[in-house]
Amino acid sequence: MGFPYVQNDRLDYTLNTRINALKNKMNLSASIGKRIGSFSDSANRTKQLIANVNLFSQFSEHFSLNTSFNNFGFHTPGLLGIKNVGNDLAVNPTFTWNGENSSHMLSMNYNWSKYDEKAYQSSAVLSNNSHTGVLMYVPSFFNKPNLSTDFSVMWFSNLTTPGDIRLTIWTGSFGAGYRFDKPAINLRGQLQFNHTKMLTYTPSQNFTLTLGADWNLSKRLTWNTSLTTNLFKYGDELTPPLTLLGASYTENMLKTSLLYKFGN
Repeated sequence: MGFPYVQNDRLDYTLNTRINALKNKMNLSASIGKRIGSFSDSANRTKQLIANVNLFSQFSEHFSLNTSFNNFGFHTPGLLGIKNVGNDLAVNPTFTWNGENSSHMLSMNYNWSKYDEKAYQSSAVLSNNSHTGVLMYVPSFFNKPNLSTDFSVMWFSNLTTPGDIRLTIWTGSFGAGYRFDKPAINLRGQLQFNHTKMLTYTPSQNFTLTLGADWNLSKRLTWNTSLTTNLFKYGDELTPPLTLLGASYTENMLKTSLLYKFGN
């Protein structure tokens, strides 16, 4: 039998195309093809449909859009054969602009992923449908080149059927770093909040704070240190519901290491 990702006896044929337009400001690439696994064993041949499209457009100096779509289908024969289809769609617009003393980048990313699987002799279709959205903002300061910051928000929603099991996650993050030239130390910090909800249960909440420093002791030797504090508060998805007891935990972790680079 052939397998979707590890096949040593297969036949592939694909059709590929690439188009550049608007003075190379719009690029389109696409391919579609079929893969036949276990090709020498006609009774157990597997079939796959593979297709993808990618479109990149630079509408202006400040705005670009990248879009992609992928389809992956797999089919095995026999009474216990399996048929599954996966689809992925990604849309990523990016905005950039400059101020008098700073530059700014705002990036949004949306991803839709759907996976269906069915056994030939069963009417039940296992389906996994997820949506992910990410918004990221990164400013740069011309008068403070050693300072770096970033902000991001992520939303994730997943629905599994049968059972209609829905999981929703919200994540917010803020990061900052500063590089000192003398002594050669890089300071960094990140604060992250997670809000996780399943079905009708009350949500779980998680705060994570990480502080770190990298000290270049020499051209080859670096001392890395980080301290992480994690505060987690349970929802009532566990049995018995731990929220009745105000259940939570705090975790502190300290890491330190010496990194030595060999060679040039």
